[in-house]
Amino acid sequence: MLPTRPAEPQSKPRELGSGLESLGGKGLGGSFHTERVRCILLPEVIPMPVPTRAKEPLIETLPLEERIRRRAYELYVQRGNQSGSEFDDWLQAEEEMIRAQEAVIDEAEPRRRG
Repeated sequence: MLPTRPAEPQSKPRELGSGLESLGGKGLGGSFHTERVRCILLPEVIPMPVPTRAKEPLIETLPLEERIRRRAYELYVQRGNQSGSEFDDWLQAEEEMIRAQEAVIDEAEPRRRG
């Protein structure tokens, strides 16, 4: 429940026209509400942190096929986005990824043996 101010005793409604004549007005003829209105105090607004985009996983943690797909796309873009060599791009990307994977395995093996 939101905190509220304690109710104030209602004062006698005053004449709407009183005081306005001195400002050049002719009175409003009772068309406005003259009673006090209770206000609800809202809690302090605390700014929320902006959600960040999910970080993309490191390329090494992606499945082999996804790494090949991304590299093939890079090759396609390097050729100026011209179609017709998709299969060649895939084969080149596949070869590069398999060689890179074998190099990582070769680097790790001396540590396992030693």
